[in-house]
Amino acid sequence: VSHLAHNLMACLVVLSLLFLVRINAAPTTPHFPDVFLGKCYERNPTGVDCQSLRDLFVSAASLPNTDKNTSAYDPFFNMANFSVPVGGKPLLWSGSKSVAISLGEDSGYTILEETPTGYVLNGLSWCGNETAPPNDPQLDYSRDCPYIVPNGTAIGTQVVWSSASQKFAQGFTGAVSVAFVPQCNPNVELDCNSFRPNSIFATIEYPELVKNKALITSFTILLLNPNVTSDPTEICGHPLSTITNLTQMILRDFGPNVPVNCEDSSQAIMNILCQTAQGGELSSACIAARAVYREMPTCSRSAAAEALMISASIGVLILVFIVFGQLIINGCK
Repeated sequence: VSHLAHNLMACLVVLSLLFLVRINAAPTTPHFPDVFLGKCYERNPTGVDCQSLRDLFVSAASLPNTDKNTSAYDPFFNMANFSVPVGGKPLLWSGSKSVAISLGEDSGYTILEETPTGYVLNGLSWCGNETAPPNDPQLDYSRDCPYIVPNGTAIGTQVVWSSASQKFAQGFTGAVSVAFVPQCNPNVELDCNSFRPNSIFATIEYPELVKNKALITSFTILLLNPNVTSDPTEICGHPLSTITNLTQMILRDFGPNVPVNCEDSSQAIMNILCQTAQGGELSSACIAARAVYREMPTCSRSAAAEALMISASIGVLILVFIVFGQLIINGCK
């Protein structure tokens, strides 16, 4: 029995590792050059040399060493366009891409993923072929592309997105808007964090805003916490909220003449999304946002309990398969 239990634990560990790898990695998007070109023409119908932009990117992405650095992408970034259209409202975000996209598409905000070049890259994966001849670099469609290494160093697509985030933040002037969705630990009560020190916003975008602080006039923090009852401390103005930490940082770095306005709860965001509704009917933005809120994970311990039950059920199924397999093998001897 102990030997069987040992094998079961080994199987579970391997399956878990494989599952995590699949979550954090994806192979190069099929027909990557053609998809890149098509998305570029879709968002940049005139005035942009999409073929040159595509060729610069593919040339860099095909090199094996670009999994680890951005220097090969410099020509691409010199040509890329991460600017906000005239009259648009730029929005930084942290925590939930789906919510940020809803804001960007339906309420007049422009997020990085909706800028001309950001739109092209959004949803694509890429990496260079490590075994291709040095004089013939190629994209690798046969393996999962790396995303981050165990020590947290950004590689692969994350390197490009980090540089794109930096370029995007460099263009902010006047009023700055940032949307946060708390990241929650289901195993710990009152552990939802909106402002995370290791996030792209904290490590890359915010420092660029500080460099440009002479042109920044105000901050608006949009805190989307659809499950505020699970962590009532993660609200605007609460002394234990991570947003309070951010507010204090802004005051320190920008001074008292740059006001900080914080809007919390999902209802505040719903008001923003529904401001274009006419005739008393809900706009498509409202409907989309409500769907997003329903799909969001909660911070409740009941969710953790459900996850444990699912894990236990999977473990039992694996045990049944192993025992059944052993019986078949023994019966055939």
